Amino acid sequence: MKDIGKLMGKYFFVLAFLNIITILIGFYQSGNLFIELGGMIFLIWGGKSLIQKSPKGRKVVIVISGLLLIVSLVISIMTFLGDVPTGLRIWGFEITENSDKSTVYLFSLFTFILFFIPFHFLRTETAIKEFEGEKLIDTDEELEME
Repeated sequence: MKDIGKLMGKYFFVLAFLNIITILIGFYQSGNLFIELGGMIFLIWGGKSLIQKSPKGRKVVIVISGLLLIVSLVISIMTFLGDVPTGLRIWGFEITENSDKSTVYLFSLFTFILFFIPFHFLRTETAIKEFEGEKLIDTDEELEME
């Protein structure tokens, strides 16, 4: 796959657009407008930094995506075991005591899948070469030379 940075950057812009749509759907259903500004900033900044091939941006996106994977997995496990975590918002939808368990479970799995994609692709050897330059440092060879 060529140009992983550009592809993942555009992917993040699509996620930002999807986030706006879900915020509007949540507003239509509940009448409450709740804009997840932190998520929007992350998606837009992450998309921009990936398109610009920023090595630091790539690392930040990997870390935040990993944290989102852990959180969505914990929510999925909690919901599967019987407790619906209340007081959260997933993609603009508020989770309350009356929320359907299957909906919460599906939203958290959906979030897991959406952020697993950049987490996986940005850690590949091709992405490392693309963001860090053509020289890929092999630590074993470097240690042997010293």
